[in-house]
Amino acid sequence: MSLLDEIHKKEFELLKLRHENEKKNNGDSGLKEQIKNLEKEIENLEIQLSEKDVKIALLKDQLNNASGCEDALEDVPIITIPDNLAFKGAMGAGAYATGGKEKEEYVITNLNHSGEGSFGEALELAAQENGLRITTAVEGNIILPERLDMTLNNTSIDLRGPNGKGITITGETLILKGNNNIFRYFRKRRGTKDKDAFSGYYLTNSILDHLSFSFGEDEAASFVTDTNKDFKDVTIQNCFFAESKTGSLVGSQNSNGNNFYDYTDRISFLNNLFYNVSHRFANFYANGRGDFVGNVVWNMKKRLIRANGNIKLNQYGNYYDYGTPIHDAILNHFGWEPNHSPLIFTANNKIVSINDVREEFGLTYSIEEMNAQNWKSWKWFEDNKPQGVKRGDQLPGDFFTNTAFEWLGVEPLLKSPDEAFDYALENAGCNIVRDGWDAEWINKIKNGERTEYLDEPYPTI
Repeated sequence: MSLLDEIHKKEFELLKLRHENEKKNNGDSGLKEQIKNLEKEIENLEIQLSEKDVKIALLKDQLNNASGCEDALEDVPIITIPDNLAFKGAMGAGAYATGGKEKEEYVITNLNHSGEGSFGEALELAAQENGLRITTAVEGNIILPERLDMTLNNTSIDLRGPNGKGITITGETLILKGNNNIFRYFRKRRGTKDKDAFSGYYLTNSILDHLSFSFGEDEAASFVTDTNKDFKDVTIQNCFFAESKTGSLVGSQNSNGNNFYDYTDRISFLNNLFYNVSHRFANFYANGRGDFVGNVVWNMKKRLIRANGNIKLNQYGNYYDYGTPIHDAILNHFGWEPNHSPLIFTANNKIVSINDVREEFGLTYSIEEMNAQNWKSWKWFEDNKPQGVKRGDQLPGDFFTNTAFEWLGVEPLLKSPDEAFDYALENAGCNIVRDGWDAEWINKIKNGERTEYLDEPYPTI
């Protein structure tokens, strides 16, 4: 185990100890001592790590034939651990965002949607002042009576609150845009009719971490551009997408016949959890790079990732539990367009389901075969496909590579799919103190309790 992996493992242990201590109202002296000792161990390991370069530990048996190629990945990249991260634990392409670290602090003091001391005023001032560091002294629900669409730069939003219970924003859709932002620890439930609960448009050099999204009448949350504005150098990590029509769109959207794929690049989608969502985990549209690593999808009905454009994608260590029989038309998909083809590194991903053969689609490869060679789970999409092929047909071998692309930004925590599953249940979403919805859904996953999706109209909070 590398020093980096050991640090991540101990940080995971530390998080669980802190949660256990929180449940006991910080009154367990034994737990406090364990936490103190573990914090010291992590500090010492970080000192060691800062003194030398570290090789990524990728097991050859995870890489042999990962993309239908004969040779294992031989050359592993060298990395160093930076000391200028957005926060401890930041990973991926957006890990270097500074947000509002050097800006004045605005403390939310009430649960009104606007006015003095409110969330709305905090966003307005952040937009006017070119950045703020927004925190909250109150906890509870904020209801947006209308869609709130703000462009922010150099702003940090951290709404965990004084007791970790945090803020839930409900009502209409929240849209945040801009450069160099850090958004952490809040929940966004419900949105405008037929829209997402949350949308991140035209984000650059930004990171979103420990957010919970649900009850979106389109996606739970999406992170996109639909014009000639950049969506680049962004990390979405440790987020929880639940009980929405679909999961998430990531990248460039079609608009007036233009796909804008060139404006999406260097996107990290890491360690996120999806629950009771039909499909889009997440769709990725780009001519650039993406890392989709350590994500967990539980109890879905349709497609996994749908991709378009000249993407260069690392798909690694993801856990996909359908809860329903599968067939060729509900796996990973790519939509054909003229002069566009992907290059995909896919390894160490796991599908959990039962084999099923539907008359109209069938199942070309068994689950065991797809888990052994992940490229076998990638198929053509129905809307866009070359002449002569049908929905669910296998993508050609030259769309895959047996060599991982260099990780974007800060190397993600590489885990087995089963480790990713355990990690997501502890970490995904606004998790310091989970609200009733997140806690219920996490417990259902832990207990293997599958339920029908909630129907629109979604619950009022």
